[in-house]
Amino acid sequence: MTKKRLVALLAVCSVITAMLTTLFFLSPQGRAVYATIAQRIGASPAAKLMKIESIVDSVYMGEYDKNWLTDKAAYEYAASVGDKYTLYLNAADFESMQENLDGGYRGIGIQVGAKDGKVLIDSVMKASPAEAAGLLSGDFIVSVNDVSYTSEDLSEVVSAIKEVPPGESVKLGIERAGELIEKNVIVSDVELEYVKSTLLDGGVGFVRVDTFGNDVSEKFKSHINALIETGATSLIIDLRSNPGGALDTVVDMVDFLVPEGIITTVKDRNGNEEVYSSDKSEINLPMCVLINENSASASEIMAAALSDYGKATLVGKNTYGKGVVQGVYSLGDGTGLRVTIARYYTPAGQCIDGKGVAPDAEVDLPDGISLKHFDATEEGDTQLEKAIDILKNK
Repeated sequence: MTKKRLVALLAVCSVITAMLTTLFFLSPQGRAVYATIAQRIGASPAAKLMKIESIVDSVYMGEYDKNWLTDKAAYEYAASVGDKYTLYLNAADFESMQENLDGGYRGIGIQVGAKDGKVLIDSVMKASPAEAAGLLSGDFIVSVNDVSYTSEDLSEVVSAIKEVPPGESVKLGIERAGELIEKNVIVSDVELEYVKSTLLDGGVGFVRVDTFGNDVSEKFKSHINALIETGATSLIIDLRSNPGGALDTVVDMVDFLVPEGIITTVKDRNGNEEVYSSDKSEINLPMCVLINENSASASEIMAAALSDYGKATLVGKNTYGKGVVQGVYSLGDGTGLRVTIARYYTPAGQCIDGKGVAPDAEVDLPDGISLKHFDATEEGDTQLEKAIDILKNK
């Protein structure tokens, strides 16, 4: 046999082997054989799941949704690690997380929650399709395109709205003050307004940060600079109920505010360290930071750094206490995995996980005060009032 014919024969054999291997793993029988072999040699913990799958595929007499079973198994596997921040993200949750970080999503411009067994519209974004259609905070969504929903179907309501192509309308059944009405709302690509600001009396610049998305840092700097240009002589940064976000984003924002030095140190399970530092430039204005029990993660990095450098007085309540960092990994099929990979430490070397960041001035909010919009206009906002009073005396 010539060398040329031998090479050709080997190529054909490789293709046939690849095809047979693929068919082997696609068939229930093939997966069962592999699982049995793998279990015996200890090749993979997943072999048991493959064996269960092959048995169910071969003999189970009922109907089942394999995609749902896979999602359920993956969710339970991640949850059973024992870390409340390690989480399997199905396709809808993974997409939503990416949208929130990117600062935009397909929808109508509302935030929803659950109340009295129904889907509640918590807030309506300004200049959004929802506002244009006349939706109000406090309305209940009882149906989407004539399909009824309850509070147990919260994620399904969001998905049903997002499934409508941009430019087309979605029909919402709305309950308002006990009356049922119908609203047709145009679905569009909504840009989330994560940073808001206003100039208060006395030259106090107020900046609200809802979350630390991918494009928040530049917007934050722009708002700060605009406030200074219009006469701000002090700053209040509102991080109340901010759940966190991207580490790089908050590091860049803190770098804008503090002098040269360490912003945070991140340590993984092997003791490897990564130090995030700031340059010499800083904002030299008196500052207060508003925090509460729902200020977490990146919010705590910012609050702790500004406090450690003596740049700001912290006002409000002790923060959540999430001093760990998550890595987010795509699983290649639209789903993802969020895994705790490290702890972060403040400039002073403290890990605040499970402890939180304590305010310099602890202030409760009166009963009945709602800060859903954080627009610095809520009457009776005692935490904001305290921050203003502190800045007036600096």
